[in-house]
Amino acid sequence: MGTVRRETKLSLSIVVCVVCGGLVIAFSLMSDRDLIGASALVLVAAAALLIERRQKAEDARLRSEASFRVLIEALPNAVIVERTSLILYANPAASRYLGFSDDVRLAGRHMTEVLEVDETSRASMEQVRTQGQALFLPEVRMKRPDGEWLLAEVSALPLMFDALPAVAFLYTDLTHQRRTQARLMDVEGVGTTVRLVVQPAQAVEQAEPPPPPPPPPKKTSARTRVMLIDDEPRIANATARLFAREFDICVFGSGAAALERLESDADFEVVLCDLMMPEMGGMDFYPLLCERFPALANRVVFLTGGAFTDAARGFAERVGRPVVQKPFEPSTLRSMINEVAQGAS
Repeated sequence: MGTVRRETKLSLSIVVCVVCGGLVIAFSLMSDRDLIGASALVLVAAAALLIERRQKAEDARLRSEASFRVLIEALPNAVIVERTSLILYANPAASRYLGFSDDVRLAGRHMTEVLEVDETSRASMEQVRTQGQALFLPEVRMKRPDGEWLLAEVSALPLMFDALPAVAFLYTDLTHQRRTQARLMDVEGVGTTVRLVVQPAQAVEQAEPPPPPPPPPKKTSARTRVMLIDDEPRIANATARLFAREFDICVFGSGAAALERLESDADFEVVLCDLMMPEMGGMDFYPLLCERFPALANRVVFLTGGAFTDAARGFAERVGRPVVQKPFEPSTLRSMINEVAQGAS
């Protein structure tokens, strides 16, 4: 019988192995059949690694978007995320700002359905969508669906939302601020008109000296001294002029400046402090005041405008001090000042 010789063809192969999430290149001498099996194993391992990495990237993206949503949900400013003018997301503040109730979903609507913007601002906003550049507009006039006109400061920022390019618009309301300024500025320039009536002189043989003027009335009480802390000079100065005939008002642009003054002069019956300020607002100022000047703690009245966060509201309720909303009626603030001053006396 003849001898059957089986020849096995050996090949020098390069095998790519997946080890601990990395790639290792190994040289191996194996048969063609083994090479096919090894190659299939390598492809399966590589596919598994690719799927794992994509899953990690997707998880990271979802966590990032979740954090982003949590952040803008808590903002007092209106935030709208849109793509090609189609609203993808709007926080609760945006619904309220545009005149909708919290349970109304703005996502899926076109921007023109919820907001009408002036032509110049609309052209600038379109550049953000087409060119992908950040934008800041100090004043934009807009119209809500209910017909009310708004004035806002608008910031636009390109970003990735749901893994696709989008634009986030942040609206800071200026309507209440302008109304307050207009109301307070109405008192500017108001003066006093004095009418002088001169009687014709009558000839007398002997003029008697006029009687001495009556003594000035005694001052029963000193004028109430008020410390006003507000970072908006026009509103603060207009408020001081409004009550100039009733109170002695000292204006300070920040809590830090007010504390510095109190070191040398703490004789104030009332402290009016804006709750929301970029530099030492009321929430930072009040604890320091209680620590360094505890006698003034029960003389503080907080002022606040449209931006009133849940944290600020909770702080005001916790410390138990009164809050006056801007724009305020002069009679409301006058009554509050008198009430606090009487309690301090």
